[in-house]
Amino acid sequence: MTRRAHKLLVILLPLVLLAGCSGYTHFGEPAGDGGDWLMSGGGVRRCNSGSEKIAAPLSEVWRFQAADLPWGMVASRGVAVYAGLSRGILGLDVETGEPLWNWSLPATPADAPAINQDSLYLAIDLPMTELWCLNLPDGSRRWRMLVEDSHPRALLATDDGIWLLTNRALLHYNGDDGELLDEWEPPGRPLLSQLTLWNGESILVFRGIKGSGLWSPDWEEPLWLEGEPAAGPLVTESVQLCWANRDGSLWLLDNKEAEPRSLLEAQNTPPAGIACQGDRVALLGRNGSLVLVEPTGEATQLREAEAITLAPPLWLGELIWIIEAEGDLIACSTEGEVVYRHPLESAPQALTPLDGSLLLSLNDGTQLLLSPTTEEAAPVLETD
Repeated sequence: MTRRAHKLLVILLPLVLLAGCSGYTHFGEPAGDGGDWLMSGGGVRRCNSGSEKIAAPLSEVWRFQAADLPWGMVASRGVAVYAGLSRGILGLDVETGEPLWNWSLPATPADAPAINQDSLYLAIDLPMTELWCLNLPDGSRRWRMLVEDSHPRALLATDDGIWLLTNRALLHYNGDDGELLDEWEPPGRPLLSQLTLWNGESILVFRGIKGSGLWSPDWEEPLWLEGEPAAGPLVTESVQLCWANRDGSLWLLDNKEAEPRSLLEAQNTPPAGIACQGDRVALLGRNGSLVLVEPTGEATQLREAEAITLAPPLWLGELIWIIEAEGDLIACSTEGEVVYRHPLESAPQALTPLDGSLLLSLNDGTQLLLSPTTEEAAPVLETD
């Protein structure tokens, strides 16, 4: 076991930490094909965006009814991986919706699955955490490791290995065979945090006993923040770190030596999430309001409060896609016009872009692939 400087650990005593990490040059960014959705937010920058354009109206290409409620969805290399709350995980062919493989797990995964190249990783919450590596195309298990910690908090897969946060430590594993490579044991219990990569460094945004802040394993001390981060962080095209506080204010950090600066004042609702294209940021409130913020701080109200939204927006091309808690999928232009509304029988839990189509995971376990309208009817597939 290896430990970083004792001075750093002492500084981190009151903190809530996250973990895991990769980086563009420091740790290595996950590799994948175009249209991949390797983790929450799409990739390590957590931008909730893509350059591909989705043409409306949309119709179903296929529908699959899973046997349990959704926990997480990721997709890569033609396989969509669905994790359910009742310990099931399965791989679907993204073109047909047909099941390719499935597993009945000993417990629910502690975080959404993580993909790197053709490997799928799971952290299973048991008295001794189990770390699994599956072969993405056929679901066969490559290896399983027992971790002497409980309550895994977060999992990230990169070209440089697997990063796992537990209730005690941040652990770095070899992704090929599960060998433990490094370990940090900060005193203090990890509770709530988010992770992104910034300038080749792993950046944690956390909430702890003394307040909220940013921290990287390579920093001598954390950067304390005003307010409580609730959405993000993501990395803009100009490599600025951006996040939204619980009061709806939007913040930007140019570099680790600078002070965070306010990009948008507090709103009248907590954020549901943020997305960025280039250096422009879209802030979606939980009341359904949508604000587009320019790098200068100029803000345009694209949508007033209309309906409860709990999931982050998805910004594709010139359209920002929103999923409402009552079940509608909405496309809003960057000029503020609602150009498309697609009614759904159940509220979407996740929205994933896949090569010109949208993959939706609904709260009742239904999986849908929506593509630009064709005359073909959608096949309905069910689990046994």
